[in-house]
Amino acid sequence: MKKLFHLGLLWLALVLAGGAQAADFPGTKLLFDSGKADVAATTAAELKAVADYLGANAGAKVQLSAFVDSTGAADVNKALAKQRAFAVRDALKAVGVAEDRIVLQRPEDITAGTGDQARRVEVTLFAPPAAAAAPAAAAASAAAPAAAASAPV
Repeated sequence: MKKLFHLGLLWLALVLAGGAQAADFPGTKLLFDSGKADVAATTAAELKAVADYLGANAGAKVQLSAFVDSTGAADVNKALAKQRAFAVRDALKAVGVAEDRIVLQRPEDITAGTGDQARRVEVTLFAPPAAAAAPAAAAASAAAPAAAASAPV
């Protein structure tokens, strides 16, 4: 029971530390011209801020998700979104980010409406799927011994 308590405290400390890192993360949305996949030179400061964050947080990774506007053919838009994500990945690598710290994640729906804001690649802090399941698993394992201890014999 004591070991389980210590594991719970360790998990809580990790969650709180991750939350502090996430608050400092310079997430960004890089916008693209219609039909283009070129990363604008004006995004250099944003890309450097992401690289600096990753340099200061050894375990962190970034996630790239590309979106398109609602104009054009679906197959062309799908290819364009992929090209944009690869272009941002390459731009991050050019400023010193290791490729294994970049996760490309295709959104379920790549169409993000109309206009300039729809044509973008979002750079967010990557949260592994297992991290989302950890709180539920920890709560279940903590509840099991307590329930067993109070069960009639």
